[in-house]
Amino acid sequence: MQNADCILIVGGYGEVGSLCVRTLLQWGYRIRLAGRSSAKASAFMQTLPEASSVSFCELDLRRSSSLWMEALAEVSCVILCVESPDTAFAEFCLQKGVLYLDITADDKTLQALEALHSTAQHGQSVALLSVGLAPGLTNLLVREATQSLPLAHVDIGVLLGLGDSHGEQALDWTLENLLFKDGFGSGKNIAYAPPWGVRRSYPFAFADQRALLRTTSLQSVRTYLCLSSSLLTRVMFFLRHPRIRPLAQRIKGFLKVLFGRPLGTQTGYALSVRARDGSSVSEIFLVGRQEALVTAVTAAACAEYLLSRKQEPGVYHIHQVLHLSDLSHRLEAFARIHLSRSSTR
Repeated sequence: MQNADCILIVGGYGEVGSLCVRTLLQWGYRIRLAGRSSAKASAFMQTLPEASSVSFCELDLRRSSSLWMEALAEVSCVILCVESPDTAFAEFCLQKGVLYLDITADDKTLQALEALHSTAQHGQSVALLSVGLAPGLTNLLVREATQSLPLAHVDIGVLLGLGDSHGEQALDWTLENLLFKDGFGSGKNIAYAPPWGVRRSYPFAFADQRALLRTTSLQSVRTYLCLSSSLLTRVMFFLRHPRIRPLAQRIKGFLKVLFGRPLGTQTGYALSVRARDGSSVSEIFLVGRQEALVTAVTAAACAEYLLSRKQEPGVYHIHQVLHLSDLSHRLEAFARIHLSRSSTR
């Protein structure tokens, strides 16, 4: 029997997962932590004021076993806050009729999850993907900016503050894509909301651009990245040069340590979307603090939304189900949003 207020969070004692737990507890949900380390889970649970509303179960995504069934007992929703080796656990959840949310930013994984659409329909369940910052809020900003421009060309800008702390898996993924993936192209000046202003940003392999092209009529979508330090942004993208990459590979460990801890006081993030179709231009900006927290709040708010509404079974990205306004009451404490539409000749 499922319980509408019980949510299973896989990796709930990690950087984003722990913030997701704290957020949902504040909203009155019961939480079941799942993971491979009972010691880490126990240490985290001791820091929670609502410990009586939290339980732990052992779960290893690499082993299909009866433990999966035990973990899902009386659970109505699963939020995956770790990278999964495959889609087996997601498929298992959907077959059992359990709502499934995944914060992964890896497009290959997202495409594999999209292929479970018929599984979700047969199990009368829903999987919601792209429920973080990018992909996630960037998708919703694009949906908002292109409401009257369905055939637009879109540029997305993502600015990350070096003063924030970042999860280990997120850092690994970012460095791998930043330093060693081809096809990034040259930089572009992107306007962000104050206090950031115009920053040189570089094409980056965020999955939002690819998911949007697969699921909308937009003509082109490209996502750009910059760091709060313009100098370090240039250095990082300089390391992508084919002749420099061997050096970048050798110092990857140093870079992970460097960016794995807050650098200075430049905290926060900024998102920028510019859609253009002929003479029509639509822009929307979002700026806030604590990237990991807004990722967690976005995922938690998506779970809350789906648990309170009937959604046609299937696998969807966030922009296929929600509007930005659906989450605004949960995001207003963490972000400021500005939308502008103009027509130029």
